[in-house]
Amino acid sequence: MQNGGPVIQYRTATELAGDLDVDVTPLEQKLLESKDVNFWLDNLIPYEARVEQKKKHVINSCFMHGSRDFNIEVVLPKLAQMGLHAGINILDERTDSWLQVLEQALEASYEDIYADDKRFLSQVYLHYDKQIVVGASLALADYYNGAVQTHLNRRLNSIYETVKTGTHDIYEEQGKYSIYPKEWGDHMLKWQLYHDGDIKLPFVHDVFGFAIMYGRTNDRVITDKIDTVISWILRPEHQRLFYNYGYIRCPHGLGKSVGWKVDLPGYEGVDSRFDPIDLLIRCWMMAHFKPAKNHQWFTNCIKHLESFTTNKGTYIFPNRYITEKRNSGYWVFGGRMGLGENRRRRIWRELESTFWMLKIKSVADLVG
Repeated sequence: MQNGGPVIQYRTATELAGDLDVDVTPLEQKLLESKDVNFWLDNLIPYEARVEQKKKHVINSCFMHGSRDFNIEVVLPKLAQMGLHAGINILDERTDSWLQVLEQALEASYEDIYADDKRFLSQVYLHYDKQIVVGASLALADYYNGAVQTHLNRRLNSIYETVKTGTHDIYEEQGKYSIYPKEWGDHMLKWQLYHDGDIKLPFVHDVFGFAIMYGRTNDRVITDKIDTVISWILRPEHQRLFYNYGYIRCPHGLGKSVGWKVDLPGYEGVDSRFDPIDLLIRCWMMAHFKPAKNHQWFTNCIKHLESFTTNKGTYIFPNRYITEKRNSGYWVFGGRMGLGENRRRRIWRELESTFWMLKIKSVADLVG
């Protein structure tokens, strides 16, 4: 990996070098000077500044959840992917306001949330945007204390109560309630799953947060609960559910789609019919969990990825597997897989493919 750029060199030294004695100080300096890292650091601006930008219509959409370069669910995970983490001063300084957003959201609640549908949705997005999305993004950047731990524990406990029986019966009886649009009535989520605005189902952002939690805790109760959640996700019944689980119904009938479940690419077979754009990021996420590592889906994915081994023992994946979309692409869906390599160099695919494969195998304890 000595032919790699600043990101691959730094992350190889800090994450894959094992017991080798490597001086990472010059590598970190080179990383922080790199053009790509500074592009993403420039997009990590305080929450209050984003609020002002929206008021002035500099940006016209949500700046927490989304696929644009300014969305926090892209910016923080992307910086983590580039090698930055808690404890690096410049990241700590620029992340502080987002930690405060999570802290405040955990203590906040709207009054009279059932008075009208707009107020109820404000409560839903207080949970989804400011807790689920922001909390997972902070965890991925290695901020795992205080508010982040509190948030992840709360989400784990509420989700566990939903999935512990193993049932995937999450929909209201058809015709029981009116909803608009009317066609959403067939997949209306049960009211008890979100009556307080907190949707008690495992979204993909939750599972990224649980991946960090799984490796940072020694509490068997926590890991057992996470295993239960992951086992629920791995069931065929879960994979057959709607991509977004379905729709919530606000108290006065307005329907809304919120968040995404964990779809596993290649679950029905790793062949030409599946889209591999999120295969690597999903394998990296699921590699953290014992039930996933022991599942046939994961075994099949690794076997498929091994088919791209070169005669040098490196890997070269097709471009779709390591997609990098500027200003359009969800990090959680594999739209931001780049590691800062110059994609005009012939070797870029080999470098990025090999790093991703080694990282997945390292997390899954498959490196021998």
